[in-house]
Amino acid sequence: MRFLFLLFIITSCARLTIINEESKTFDGRYALMTTEKRPGFQVMILKDGKVIRNSSFGFADKEKKIQISESTQFRLASNSKAFTALAAFLLEQDGKIQRDRSIRNYLTELPEAFEKITVRNLIEHTSGLPDHGVLCELSGKNYLTNQSVLEWLKKNTILKFTPGSKFEYSNTGHIVLASLVEKVAKKPFPEFVKERIFTPLEMRDSFYITQNNDGLSPNQAKGYGNWPDLPLKKENTCNYTYGEDGIYTNMIDYAKWARYIQVMFPKFSATQDYVYGWSKFDKGYSHSGSWMGFRTQARFYIDKNAWILILGNFSDLPVKDIVIEAEKEI
Repeated sequence: MRFLFLLFIITSCARLTIINEESKTFDGRYALMTTEKRPGFQVMILKDGKVIRNSSFGFADKEKKIQISESTQFRLASNSKAFTALAAFLLEQDGKIQRDRSIRNYLTELPEAFEKITVRNLIEHTSGLPDHGVLCELSGKNYLTNQSVLEWLKKNTILKFTPGSKFEYSNTGHIVLASLVEKVAKKPFPEFVKERIFTPLEMRDSFYITQNNDGLSPNQAKGYGNWPDLPLKKENTCNYTYGEDGIYTNMIDYAKWARYIQVMFPKFSATQDYVYGWSKFDKGYSHSGSWMGFRTQARFYIDKNAWILILGNFSDLPVKDIVIEAEKEI
């Protein structure tokens, strides 16, 4: 009897794997996310501008039993940074900012200790700014704002390194960059992005999350923690800052963004391998995002003229495995 019980447990655990390793097809490998009503992901592959795969797996809201579709809005997490960098680029094209000028030319309230930090340093993650992440907490309602991060920086002026001397990924830097765009544009940063990026690209289902609009969209996915418990992840004091994060979008809109930014890549220049919100790799450009249960990935392959776009809603989504499978189709 004990043997039969043990066999049942082993069989059940094998059945509850995130990936169905026995399946040889892309759809078969991830079908369990839907059949077992788990969180999952949306994947799109673009080849020569055309959609060659657009697949949904799992649930956007497993409590309400709402399945993921191409209309599901996922949090982009750090893939929001590319929008922030583009916003700065657009202002540069307008002649309103210069990459190699000090950020204190635009954010005059910042302390003199930041004089050597340039706009380029913020874009390329070479600023040396201290990390505001120490302020992020998993509970409490005292949410940070971009302004509160700036106020914190005024009191924490010791740089981690000389600006421009090394690369160190910085969420704080992109919050400052968004605040700089906001100051120069003389309008709220989300409003500027909507006016100059979302609206021209007809990204009608994309928005920046705030305390006031969080949860209002019926297509907004929930973020979940690690499998198998999959706890709902919601509260964090850093949930509503923007620039480093903040965008919700669906795959329909994200594909529009991908087609547009592909044209922009040749116009960007950088002093190292992080280019306006994108990491250069041997085959092209990529970036990932991870925050509060959401996992995202965007990869452009220059030689294949192809995109792999992944939007997911649980923390240990096997992004690397999904990319490997998707690469077989381009």
